[in-house]
Amino acid sequence: MRHMTNREIDGILYKIRDLKNSGSTGKMVAEMLIDSMCSYTSSVFEDNYKDANLTKLRESANSLEEYQAKIEEIELRRKSNHDELIGNIKMADMLCRRQKLPEIYGELPEEYKENIDGLMGEENRKRPGVVETRHAIADWAWSFMVGAVISMDIDINNLDYEKNPGDMQKIGEVYSAPKAKRRLTQMTEIGE
Repeated sequence: MRHMTNREIDGILYKIRDLKNSGSTGKMVAEMLIDSMCSYTSSVFEDNYKDANLTKLRESANSLEEYQAKIEEIELRRKSNHDELIGNIKMADMLCRRQKLPEIYGELPEEYKENIDGLMGEENRKRPGVVETRHAIADWAWSFMVGAVISMDIDINNLDYEKNPGDMQKIGEVYSAPKAKRRLTQMTEIGE
């Protein structure tokens, strides 16, 4: 996964700001996109924590069923947040196109620009390009959040969070979805 440059991050912030300033619908859709980026990032941290701490989770559970239920709950939350993020990206980009604004994500394949049903559900994962499109969206949102919000609290340049679970945990310790939402909201306000 590549890191976004400050220019790319600023470009996304400006596009979100433009959508927010385009009217009440634009503001609502932009806020939904911000919420879903924050929630998705939070669920990725939770999922990574789970993967790195399976023994702790197993030991803290009262039964095997409780342990399995907790694991499934975390994975389901991440998948659900990812689906919500994809839906909000589609809505934001569609509204941007209709209002002649630059798309915020702008990389949905043509077949999904108006209808993302083919990207959803386990049954579609075997279709060509679906998994790659879902991963590209996840990587985009992650890179944006790491660069725009998380790097304000921690120097991520010397961390290898892709290969080192300890580095991922360090980043996760400073991440807070409500704080990230406040920051993104502030960074996309009029007059910034």
